[in-house]
Amino acid sequence: MHTPQLIVYGLCVFTSALSAVLLIKQYGKRHDRLLLWSCFYFIFLCLNSVLVFFDYILPVQYDLTIPRAFASLAAVCAMLYGFIWELS
Repeated sequence: MHTPQLIVYGLCVFTSALSAVLLIKQYGKRHDRLLLWSCFYFIFLCLNSVLVFFDYILPVQYDLTIPRAFASLAAVCAMLYGFIWELS
């Protein structure tokens, strides 16, 4: 296994999870709905990073490309919904 790649994937998971936690804490204080949608974005981004990590370490017969694509699509949809409906 390539250790630098595993470290980068692990840091991506950590960064996305930390961003989601910080956003949800701030949402609890301010109740700004755009913060909530941004939190959902980072939760799905964290899920995508976890799937990339597992896709890298699992054997070749397990392909997580489709779940990764759906996690990315859900993240983008959550952020777009927040931008379009909460800012208008």
